[in-house]
Amino acid sequence: MPLLSEPLVSAIDNRLMNVKIGKMEVFLCDSNPTIQSVVGGTLASGCNCVLLNISCGGVTAWSDCLLIDKHTYVDIVSWSAVYLQLRGLTIAQCLQVVQAKKERWGQDKTRLAETALNALIQSWNNESEAKQAEQSDRERSYLFHHSQSYYSLCLY
Repeated sequence: MPLLSEPLVSAIDNRLMNVKIGKMEVFLCDSNPTIQSVVGGTLASGCNCVLLNISCGGVTAWSDCLLIDKHTYVDIVSWSAVYLQLRGLTIAQCLQVVQAKKERWGQDKTRLAETALNALIQSWNNESEAKQAEQSDRERSYLFHHSQSYYSLCLY
């Protein structure tokens, strides 16, 4: 099984070769226990985290990334601007761009995008995960109301 940081381009079936990423949403949150339960992970307390939601053809996927302490200002629009380069691309093309821009984007932005894109591929390949849109909408709604910052990138 590949690592989360390894692109799953070979796992993309033919259905996804022409499906383009529709929307990416970026949430800046502090790492409180409720946020941790939404993302299903363990985040260090006292830090801000960035959550990335990617949507494609009715399927969504999440990724999270820890940032520095929560007292440091983060401009989420500027921080997320690199993801605009994914506008109009398929999942496979997005993974190629992320790999090509890895050095320029830095470790956090690259890992955040790769992890979300790989999770999106896995959700597409696992129909039971793909049908979890209602839960994803509840998570998104909670985060929308409880995040410090929110940025939506419509990519079509």
